[in-house]
Amino acid sequence: MAEKSESIINSEIETLRNEIKSLTDSVADVVRRQTDHARDNVKGFTDTVSSAAHSASQTGHRLAADAQEAVGNATSKVEACIERNPVQSVLVAAGVGFVLGLLSRR
Repeated sequence: MAEKSESIINSEIETLRNEIKSLTDSVADVVRRQTDHARDNVKGFTDTVSSAAHSASQTGHRLAADAQEAVGNATSKVEACIERNPVQSVLVAAGVGFVLGLLSRR
């Protein structure tokens, strides 16, 4: 009878070991799937941020080029105006200098 009880206990212990192994494998599988899912989400987020940064960089370069072109155009227009009206340009510059001189005294 003791041998039969020991055999039953050993059988139940083996069943418990198998169930624990099965549960461990299931938990490992769930953790692996969640890790893969989190990795995919992080990669997607990283790709989105990288794309947004690249887009912002391109926009910044385009705006800087546009501003540089606008300044160049304005400079060309001022130079052309000075060349067409040199006397008036000198008088305007002198007037501006005089006004700035008066304002700086105060």
